[in-house]
Amino acid sequence: MKYKSVKYTTVKISFLKVLCVSLFSGFRIRCNLIIGKLNLRSKSKWLYDFYQAKKKIMYQAELPEEIIKEWREYNYSLLTPTIERTITKTIITDEIINNHNNLTTKNSKQQRVAAFLNQLFIDKGNNIKTVANLGSRVDTISNYFSKKFKGINFHSIDMQSNLKEINLILGKRKNWKVHNDYALMLFKKKVVKPDMVIMISTSPKFSNKELYEYIKVFKYLGVKYLLFFEPWWAFPLSFNSLNLKKPEDLKDNYSPIGGQTADFHHNYISILNKNNYSPVICELRNVEGELNYHDLFIFAVDNKLIDD
Repeated sequence: MKYKSVKYTTVKISFLKVLCVSLFSGFRIRCNLIIGKLNLRSKSKWLYDFYQAKKKIMYQAELPEEIIKEWREYNYSLLTPTIERTITKTIITDEIINNHNNLTTKNSKQQRVAAFLNQLFIDKGNNIKTVANLGSRVDTISNYFSKKFKGINFHSIDMQSNLKEINLILGKRKNWKVHNDYALMLFKKKVVKPDMVIMISTSPKFSNKELYEYIKVFKYLGVKYLLFFEPWWAFPLSFNSLNLKKPEDLKDNYSPIGGQTADFHHNYISILNKNNYSPVICELRNVEGELNYHDLFIFAVDNKLIDD
């Protein structure tokens, strides 16, 4: 199948919503960072320290072992108490697929992307044999689709030390493998060689250089399809935070930090283009009822699949 590339991000968000996110979220985070720097409130101090920790890896490429160990422990403590709730919120069913037009932003990203993935996997012309869900946590996506598509191998990859244990709650299948590992090293060692990589709230955890490393190794492994479904926050450290900055408005060699989770924001279009990938969908979408961020949805393919 051939695809048409896009050069710019389509904004599907009203001006009032942009203003609301920038004023409500951006200004509040900026205030909390100031309060945290002054050590006046423990919650604000935690956010300030989180931003400082992200600044330390801002120019890091491959993560060092001490940071990997720290993130393993952090992810474990963050997810383990909420496993049942996470499954309930993200579970994918036939009903979710069949009624995808009626889903709202009250549904999880996993549920809202399920119908899109379903059509990709159904179309045998896409020749998708192996899928890696990067930053999978409780992987309801691989759980559902590994049952439905026996001819596709699914790989869940994340850092939690109990990743295999928590996903066993969902089930176990020959065509679904779970990897507790640093994904970049896993790909560099060719342990997993996917045709498609899925990232849901994952790539904003990568620094600029680290994302370049991932995209380069994807190209080396022959990955044909990349899907990003990420939060897009206001930038509290920017003096021009009232304007909505799209991915292509950012420098391709610098990824600013934003949001309550200190996420890195990338110029995905340029980074993909530099590595011979082309976005065929790039949209900033409204998240109804969410005052903190917008949704960024990108589906990109290898340039060989682009119809010139």
